[in-house]
Amino acid sequence: MLPLAMPVSTIAINLINSFNVNNIFTFNHILIGTYWILPIAYIITSLPLLMRTNIIAFESLNTTLEHASRSLGATPIFTFIRVTAPIVSPTIISGGALVFIRTLGEYTMSALLYGVHNRPISIAMVNAMQEYDIGLSMAYGVMTILICFLAMTLILNLDKGKYAKEA
Repeated sequence: MLPLAMPVSTIAINLINSFNVNNIFTFNHILIGTYWILPIAYIITSLPLLMRTNIIAFESLNTTLEHASRSLGATPIFTFIRVTAPIVSPTIISGGALVFIRTLGEYTMSALLYGVHNRPISIAMVNAMQEYDIGLSMAYGVMTILICFLAMTLILNLDKGKYAKEA
């Protein structure tokens, strides 16, 4: 949970210090200025939130359903696919959407780590504003809102489908 408690600028500075030299973790490549540094940074900061939602999903699972499935002769894989996965999947998908939306709008770490070939939408939006291209900046903003809206609509439709089957 430490990446949630630390400022993202601190994480970004430490990533710059860590991946600015050749080391075994990067297969003797420098990652600063490459495409891979941003996904690594987003994973480091988002993984605790995603893991926490997954832990909550599995902790709230009623294990008697799994035991009932097993006592009726189902295999562990069948039990997971037909009993466990449908119960925990809405929470896992919602956590993934939260992480996606949070990462999409992340600015501070992106500003410190982006390179020429991997400019995130938040950086592109601010750059367009600084270049007095207000129309382009607004288009990026609308695109971000639409992407977030589509992600949330997908989640709501998946949840509706789950609850409609139970009724």
